[in-house]
Amino acid sequence: MLVPGKYKHKYPTINSLQKYLKDQGIVYGLKSETLEQMVKQKICDSKICIAEGKPPETGIAGKLEILIDISRIGKPKEFEDGSVDHKDLKKIINVQKGEKLVKKIPAKPGLPGYSIFGEKIDVGIPKEAELNPGIGTEISKDNMNILVASLNGAVFINKDGLIEVKNTEIITGDIDYSTGNLSFSGDLKILGSIRAGFSVSADGSLFIKGNVEDTNVTSFGDMEIKGGAVGTKSSKIICRGELKIHHVEHFIINAEKSVTIKGNAIHSTIKTNEFFKASKILGGSINSSYGVEAEEIGSASEIKTTIQIGSNFLLIQQQNAYKEKLSEYWKASSELKENIFVIVKHGMNAKGHLFQDDFLKYEELKKEIFKIKIQINILERKLIDIENKISMNPNPLLNANTIYPNTIIRFGLVEKVIKVILHNVCIQSIDNRIIIRQKPN
Repeated sequence: MLVPGKYKHKYPTINSLQKYLKDQGIVYGLKSETLEQMVKQKICDSKICIAEGKPPETGIAGKLEILIDISRIGKPKEFEDGSVDHKDLKKIINVQKGEKLVKKIPAKPGLPGYSIFGEKIDVGIPKEAELNPGIGTEISKDNMNILVASLNGAVFINKDGLIEVKNTEIITGDIDYSTGNLSFSGDLKILGSIRAGFSVSADGSLFIKGNVEDTNVTSFGDMEIKGGAVGTKSSKIICRGELKIHHVEHFIINAEKSVTIKGNAIHSTIKTNEFFKASKILGGSINSSYGVEAEEIGSASEIKTTIQIGSNFLLIQQQNAYKEKLSEYWKASSELKENIFVIVKHGMNAKGHLFQDDFLKYEELKKEIFKIKIQINILERKLIDIENKISMNPNPLLNANTIYPNTIIRFGLVEKVIKVILHNVCIQSIDNRIIIRQKPN
């Protein structure tokens, strides 16, 4: 600033200089040290910055931070040696209910500026990010700035850029190199086939319209395979619900509920905790808790085929083991109570209190009795469960239109090898004897 000419021959004081500036409307950002220096050094008719305004500070817009790693979607897994697994493409990101998905980072407001005349220079309000819940998501009850999954499922980003969590997914093609291995936290529908070497797992139900080749398939719900499953001895189907399939060959199958095969079961190892039904069973082994029904079992060429029916004998064995263990616990509990009685009888003083050492022993014995009581309760619940299972299916049956020789039939520990062709038979175990009857017309 150029000091006015009226001070040319008479130097101002600091007060008069400040007054002059105020009269000119300069009230903000005065540099006191510079003014003092001007007065001391009698500086005038020079350009010196004696006041400076403050520029406004722009705010920072709000933003959304994705808390799950989506960087690997569609990319093959890389190993330390630089090689990649093209079957592991991470096409689907599974999340659990309550898992954090997105964090809202609030906008940071800016600061206004001021001119040397004290005029306020406003700054615009930064835009806030919007945390919009999509399908299967919700705002966290613990933090309004966090978006969480409201169900178990897989993460998807819709056309509007919103994150969604779905527990049902449809794959329109095959499971192959274009998809990689698939693991989904929900119900999964595959409209194509599962090619050899590509595994599929669903936490819910699984529907496959095509075929299953040599691979491993798992479902924690019901599973339906419209086509067939043809693999090798190491191929596996694990189903925690009911399994329906057209035909199966060279597969290992474990199902919690019933297995229904519309066509044939060929050289496969199949176990179900409920019923098994197939058109034809050729080779391999079938293990069914509740019973087996088939049109044909074995073949005219007498291929070895094993049918094992009924889990009651295993349940009864387990039941007896539990009862024996329960008796041991009751005996141990009685002995501990007797020890407590002895301590109380001989260790109590005249005031009815136990001495310190006896009191510690008394408390320790009580803890042991409590632990045993917990084990007794667990065993009693298990025994009730076993009794219910036995009562549900007391007499499992094998029904078949034709059974060929070299078919081995087992009911528990009782076994019978079929040596002649049987037609229209119903087979069951009575008093540890396998009884073969003709089916009623």
